[in-house]
This record gives sequence, C-alpha cells and structure tokens, in this order.
Amino acid sequence: MNYGYVDRRLNVKKLELDSCDEAERYCVQLYHHVANAVCLAGLKVLEVGCGQGGGASYVKRYLQPSSLTGVDFSQSNINFCRQKYQIPGLNFELGDAEALQFADDSFDAVINVESSHCYQDSAKFFAEVNRVLCPGGYFLFTDFRPQEAVVNIQRQLLAAGFDLIEVENITANVCLSMELEHQRKVDIINR
Repeated sequence: MNYGYVDRRLNVKKLELDSCDEAERYCVQLYHHVANAVCLAGLKVLEVGCGQGGGASYVKRYLQPSSLTGVDFSQSNINFCRQKYQIPGLNFELGDAEALQFADDSFDAVINVESSHCYQDSAKFFAEVNRVLCPGGYFLFTDFRPQEAVVNIQRQLLAAGFDLIEVENITANVCLSMELEHQRKVDIINR
C-alpha cells in the first residue's frame, strides 16, 4: 500500500483502469504519475522496493516495458509476488537496494516508489541505481521526506551522477489521496 496520488488539476482526464484495478485507483495513480514521466514501452525496467508487486504489475500491463524486474529485501514479499503475478516479462527477485545484484548498465529505467526512506544509506542506493542504469537511462523516484531533507536528497542524486530533469512536490496530491482513501485503508487494516 502506497499513499496514493490524486491529480488536482482541473479538467484532467481520469486514468482508465480495468475493473480489477479500480479498487487500488489512488495507489495506481501514484505509480502512473511517477512511471509515466517517460515512455517505458519496449524498455528494460527495474523496480527497487517492489513490495507486494502491485505497482510492478500495473507498470508492466499498462506501460508496456519489454521486461520489468521487481526487487525487494523481503523474501515473503518476493514469494507473494511470484505467486500472484504470472505475467510474461515480469519477474521478481530478492535483493538489497544498496547492493543491487545486477551488472552495470543493465536497465533503461529504474523505478522507486515510497521505499527509499527505509534504506540505511540513500547515497549508496542512488549510486547503485546509477550503476545499473544504461547511459541515458531514467531514474523515476518518489518518496516522502521532511522538507528540510529534500535539498540533501537532491545533492545525493547529483553526487551519484544524475541530472535532475524534473523535480515536483506532490505533497498536496498525496495528502488528498490519503484523505479519500482513509476509511478503505482502515477497513483493510482492521480485516
């Protein structure tokens, strides 16, 4: 469960989802907002911190990368993902965000949604992402941090070799999603 995203702009076309994805609309919208920043069609994509795989499944099915590998530190998450998502070109592997098991220049894009705050060393994680990205590749990243920490995160990204193409504060969009999703998530937790 990520915190979700609501586009607050007026007259924005509603994201079209299959009925099976509708219950997770706000969570899906966060993945869409982040991953749709570049065209992933035909690309080799890595998601670091894939959790229980819903975001990876959405990206593979809707945004059409040639392959998507989800990595997570939790073996139970990987076991769950492997059982639930039997989608050609989508696979899941146990891995450490700060010591990725992939060769240099392995992926065209890397996605990370709301998990890097759990990592011990963000700078090490960013360096690993840069290492596994092909030249000209994209790091599509969102997470929550105290406002005073954002400048440090940007410095770490630059030090890891990234160019910051777009930086956006989506706090209001996420907070609105949290308000709209509150009761549904409380019900899930209570179950």
